[in-house]
Amino acid sequence: MKAVTLAVAVALLGVVAVMAQHPRHCEAPREFEAHVLQSDFHEKFARRGHLAYDAEGERTSFYEHVENGTDHEHFHVIHLFRERRVYRLNLRTKVCTLEHSDAHFRPIGIRREAHFVGEAYIGTNAFENSGLLTTHWDHRNKTEHMEWYGVFTDREVGCVPVSDDYTDDTVGHVQTHFFDVALGISDPNVFVPDSSCPHVATPTEVAKQTAGNPRKFSHGVYHRRDMSLKPSSKWTLFKQCDPSWANNELGTCGSLTICAAGCAMSSVAMILSTRGVSTNPADLNNWLRNNGGYESGCDIVWGSVDAFGKTSFQGIEHADFATICSGISAGHGIIGNVRGGSHWVLLTGCTGSDTFYVNDPGFPQNTYTYGDVLQEAVYH
Repeated sequence: MKAVTLAVAVALLGVVAVMAQHPRHCEAPREFEAHVLQSDFHEKFARRGHLAYDAEGERTSFYEHVENGTDHEHFHVIHLFRERRVYRLNLRTKVCTLEHSDAHFRPIGIRREAHFVGEAYIGTNAFENSGLLTTHWDHRNKTEHMEWYGVFTDREVGCVPVSDDYTDDTVGHVQTHFFDVALGISDPNVFVPDSSCPHVATPTEVAKQTAGNPRKFSHGVYHRRDMSLKPSSKWTLFKQCDPSWANNELGTCGSLTICAAGCAMSSVAMILSTRGVSTNPADLNNWLRNNGGYESGCDIVWGSVDAFGKTSFQGIEHADFATICSGISAGHGIIGNVRGGSHWVLLTGCTGSDTFYVNDPGFPQNTYTYGDVLQEAVYH
């Protein structure tokens, strides 16, 4: 994370208007972390916590403290807009829910259609370095019944968001304040859903979690509840680029590392670990290297791991969607070949008529369609 922080006191009580030449639009940071206070005035619902924002990947992560009347709960909410999924983990009860979301990603930044309103100091300019100059912007679309008002630092200090006020017929009126903004993402794993949730949510438990709150936050955008609950995966999740083994040589391929090309091996490690073998990608890589588990230096010999006594490799095949789902349901370890044949992921569940849930060791992706999967390595 870049060492750039802005301690922003957003209690706009000390604002002093400044008349100046209209500044140009500036581009807000595409990746940042911040402490956030977010409120819905109509629903009387508020949350505060730590936001990680990634505009490039269209995703957000929020460790929140929810305040709703007398109920107090803490959640980790991951919104993957491209996948249309929201993962919500109650940090107290460990209940994990998956929600479908049709909400569109709304970037945090100055809209191109926005009009410059003015400049103002947060705090005071009476003493040196005691105030922060901000620019104020406004945009309204009567056809869409939308209003937006944003406050940002001047382009000279990064065009960093200070507050975001958004209203439309779907969202309602949502106001967000940003504090202690730090540029960059310190830990990309905050966007990876927890695959070890120990408890499966029931509709009653979900109702208790969301009592009195028919809407959910995801940045400044609400999405009305359209929920489908899925059992949390029992499969271990390993990431091939985990710093603990990312730079380890894969097999005996010299320049290739686990991070660069260890997706198949890491997926096999997930199966073995789930079935009780004390291993991880680093340990399994060493074992394969020393026990004939690689061909051509770093191509995994799928059946070699049967020596652990926890698997029985069935072969490489390409079954129909229903057959694969039946296998997953039966607890079979099924590793799918995706991304045009260049990548392997562990298939962990099914939804709809053609979509798999996955543990992806290399990418922040949680689903692939049946059409994405070219073939499967199957273990009983």
